Amino acid sequence: MELTFLLAFAVPLAPPPEACPSGVALARYQLTIRQLDGEMVALRRTTRLEAGSSVVYAPIEVYSEPDDAKVALISVPAARDGVLAILEARPASQTAEWVIPSRASALALVYGPQGLDLSKVASMVLRDRDLVPQLADYAEKSAQTEVLLETVAAWERNGSGQSLESALQGFSSRYGVAFPVLDRTASPDKQALTLMRALHPALSTIDPLAPDAGQRLQQSAGLAASVAGLFFGNTVGLAATGGAMFLNLRSLLFPGSDFRSALAHQHSSGLTLCAKREASKSRTRLVYLWAWRIEDAPRPRIEGLPWRVNPGEPSRITLRGQGLERIRSVSIARGTTTYNAEDHTLEVTVPLTAAKGERIDVQMEIEDAPVAQALNGAIEVLGPRPKLSRPEVAVPDDLTVSLAAGELPAGSYTSISFRAEHAGSLPTLQLECADPAQTLGKLSLRPGEQAGSARLRRAGGHGLFLSFDPGSVGQPGCQLTAAIETTDGRSDPVGIGAIVRLPKIEAFVLSDESAGGGAYLGSLTGEELESIEKTGWHERDGLEVRSAPQPVSSTDRRHRIRIAMPWPPPAPRAPVYVWLRGEQEGRRTKVRFAP
Repeated sequence: MELTFLLAFAVPLAPPPEACPSGVALARYQLTIRQLDGEMVALRRTTRLEAGSSVVYAPIEVYSEPDDAKVALISVPAARDGVLAILEARPASQTAEWVIPSRASALALVYGPQGLDLSKVASMVLRDRDLVPQLADYAEKSAQTEVLLETVAAWERNGSGQSLESALQGFSSRYGVAFPVLDRTASPDKQALTLMRALHPALSTIDPLAPDAGQRLQQSAGLAASVAGLFFGNTVGLAATGGAMFLNLRSLLFPGSDFRSALAHQHSSGLTLCAKREASKSRTRLVYLWAWRIEDAPRPRIEGLPWRVNPGEPSRITLRGQGLERIRSVSIARGTTTYNAEDHTLEVTVPLTAAKGERIDVQMEIEDAPVAQALNGAIEVLGPRPKLSRPEVAVPDDLTVSLAAGELPAGSYTSISFRAEHAGSLPTLQLECADPAQTLGKLSLRPGEQAGSARLRRAGGHGLFLSFDPGSVGQPGCQLTAAIETTDGRSDPVGIGAIVRLPKIEAFVLSDESAGGGAYLGSLTGEELESIEKTGWHERDGLEVRSAPQPVSSTDRRHRIRIAMPWPPPAPRAPVYVWLRGEQEGRRTKVRFAP
């Protein structure tokens, strides 16, 4: 990863032949890189700046005091433990070339219309390591702002029906920035501030639109001009470095100078350095800082932003995008993270004090990169995740075959009471099988809704009451689960019970016909008798059913099945027990022996 910077000292300016998006032009020039093989590459197309290559500055027009103006170069190292190199000052009206002493991640071009004195500077800068990450971070912010400006300007020029949000999708994917939907009825300045705060979240503590004349934006007609106007002055510089970089540059390099931000406007013949028009204070000179980032390897591109997380609990995120193998660690401005570089998963926990709607910045440490890659506002804080308590289940009293604990009868109405916390005004209750293959039809209802025979109602403050047939959701054997979903996420699923389809037995008759072995033949009449495997007088021992159910009549849904029962029964009115197929214990029924 490599970065490029430009510093410029301002004097009274002449109107440029090509207008800047906002403000006035300082100079027009070309910056090219002479590579080790002699090939000349434009600065913005350079992907690597090796030791021994050189930077060529070629002025096209200098708009103030060309005889006195000078330029100098600062080389920012690519290595984290590298040092800054201050290169010689040259006349700004003449072509200049500097050889890069070590692989660089950034270049700073200092433009001083009243001349520059760089004596005694180099030794001071080499001992100040804070400037390396500060300049690199500033280059990141500047490069992103320029690309944003060009994207918005192209959208304004085209005048098509495409929305600005659609036009910004490519930018969002490239830089990992999630932009909010703009209020198109707001002024261009306010829309620009929304965009810039998404790009540089530190601007949320700065008010460039304040009534104070020293902070107020210059009025401009277009959104692109407003974006540029916001960048001018040191607003974005403060957002990038907290002001420390400008103070360091002033104290270490340029005493008596006052720094401002600038942008480079790309045109066919080169770059125009644009800045806000303002007069310098007595005994000070304004210094304009322009930055451009050069990457010697593509930066990771993260898709699917923002990541939405609930406060106070871990959220697991699987990163998607390109270049993920270069990510070494991930951190956030508020909260804790654990990153697994092998499967690109991130566990994030933001504090409970994080407010709903808050956006949190993410920093990614990248292999061979001098500074972390920022994903501004990449995490969006949701409200607390909804929670569903373990349900209370009520089944019909008229079941003729008993249920075991935790079972739900298919084909019979069942009622369930839930307690839902953090459910909001319109939650969605979802029922499905733990094994998706056993789900016949996922049930999703909001309070007051009905789907077929299923109905969900409110039951007091946090209560929900559901009436439904479990057999409409899952097959027998399905472990039915419930979860509640809101705009703040989905609750953990809670188990309701296992679906079972029970026989409906209406009659039991025991005959005097011997079945052998001390047993007598009998019959059961009812519905869904095919699931009965054995019958008996208690849950431990039973006799196998050897015949298939037969219809009672051609118009009757009921069937009759022949069974064998041991003799004698244990009591005069002993209940019949039935074994469902595959079960080890019998189930008590409501039919009894009648002597």
